[in-house]
Order: sequence, then structure tokens, then C-alpha cells
Amino acid sequence: MIQKTVEDSDTLNAVLSRKPVGVVTSITPWNWLLMIVIWHLAPAIRVGCTVVIKPANLTPLSTRLMVSILNQALPEGVLSVITGHVGHQLSLHSGINKVVFTGSTPVGKTVMKNASETLKRLTLESLRVLFPAACCVK
Repeated sequence: MIQKTVEDSDTLNAVLSRKPVGVVTSITPWNWLLMIVIWHLAPAIRVGCTVVIKPANLTPLSTRLMVSILNQALPEGVLSVITGHVGHQLSLHSGINKVVFTGSTPVGKTVMKNASETLKRLTLESLRVLFPAACCVK
């Protein structure tokens, strides 16, 4: 647990506490490969969670390489990567305490529904991509 005193005065004592939630799964999209992984990973590891990263099926190699590099410095079992069509199973798995998802709205709705089955904590970010060329096609 990480604690930080926000204010300590004669009238107020405010302490911010960050506690690990357990196992976090990170489901990431095909674009912004490592940046989104880092956004998902850093806060979870900082507070003491373990993380299972599930990269997009089209682009798993950079995430796998990054995890292998980070695992040289992290304690064994803190960070792992799983590939394939397993996002559905991860969002339903009873051993996962939190799901962090970045991707499309339709898939995000499914992740939300699945996570609600076991009352998981959930962070969703929808990527709505609009290609300029699509606006100009008649």
C-alpha cells in the first residue's frame, strides 16, 4: 500500500492510500502498441498488482518483447503476457480482479458485461477512429 499525506493541519488530516486490487488484466488494441500497454501497466505494478497483458491478435510481438525485457527487472510472476483469442475468457475469469480495456465500443460493451458477472473493477477506453479519406468518399 502506498500512502501520501495530502494535508495535515490542526483541523484536517487527509491521507491518500493506494492499495493493490490483485490481478489486473490489460487488453490492448492493435494501434499505439507499447504506449497503451505502459499506460495500463505502470499504475498497476506501482501499487503492487500483478498484471496479465493480452495484446491484439494482429500485433503481439512488440508487447511480448517488452514483457521479456521488463521481466528481467521485475520479480517472477508480476508480469505475464497471453496471446490468442482469450480476451473473452480473461474478462470472465474469477481470478482476475480488474480489467483495463482499450479498443472498440462494441468489444468494450462485451468486456463490461463479462466483468459484471464477477463484479470486477473495470477501466474502459474506447478508440473511435475516423479516417479523413472516409469523409470524402461519395
